[in-house]
Amino acid sequence: MDFDDLKAHLDRLFAPRAGASARDQAAGLREALVEFKIGIGHLREALGRTEAELTQARREAEDYARRGRMAAEIGDTETATLADEFTAKAAARVDLLERKVLVQRDELGLAEEDYEGTKR
Repeated sequence: MDFDDLKAHLDRLFAPRAGASARDQAAGLREALVEFKIGIGHLREALGRTEAELTQARREAEDYARRGRMAAEIGDTETATLADEFTAKAAARVDLLERKVLVQRDELGLAEEDYEGTKR
């Protein structure tokens, strides 16, 4: 569930219900806050998974670069060329994941701010 899905779901939960008693409205608001908090947890988990992927992708990029340097040192141009190709692909993946982490952190920050705002 991303931030937009969470917001849409909460908008539905927070919408006034015709004919609902004050007690029912209060119960609905409590339910919405609980679901909001769960949604924030899902955003945190997704961020954690992406950060782990990023760590792995960085490790792979370093490995490919190291293998390429080692191949070049011994004059194995074919392996060095192949390692350079893999290094470029790994670097592109690292770049993508870095941007994804930034977006997920922003999304989580917005959700947390909104949650704190609804508690007041």
